[in-house]
Amino acid sequence: MEIVGEQRQRQALAAVSACLAPSGRFICTLHNPALRRTQVDGVLRIVGQFPTQDGALVVSGFEQGGHPVVKRLQFFEFFGSDGRLRSKQLLAMEFAFIERDHFESMARDAGWHVLELYGNYDRSPFDAHRSPVMIWVLRK
Repeated sequence: MEIVGEQRQRQALAAVSACLAPSGRFICTLHNPALRRTQVDGVLRIVGQFPTQDGALVVSGFEQGGHPVVKRLQFFEFFGSDGRLRSKQLLAMEFAFIERDHFESMARDAGWHVLELYGNYDRSPFDAHRSPVMIWVLRK
């Protein structure tokens, strides 16, 4: 999903295949566009707070777009133990939503066989309306 553009995505699928032994496996995790797209609304959200040796790191960001490319601005704010902002960094990011049928078609076109499609890291089945991710298990 971090590879934007169908041609580049197809090239990536072919390149991974070229690196694997015959019948090698590739696990590819993608967002579930149906669920993830609801967060692409321009609202600033905190991703998390993480302790550091001398304070904390706060990561936040907001996203716009989503049809299919999402543009994200992510902020990294470093605070000292006194609560004062020490530094701030901004990272511009983008990723693409890839619909289930489209990814499956690209994978098959690249010679992959779909072994499994999970909807979460606990290996639960994919549910288009509830699963946060699509975890594809592909065999060369």
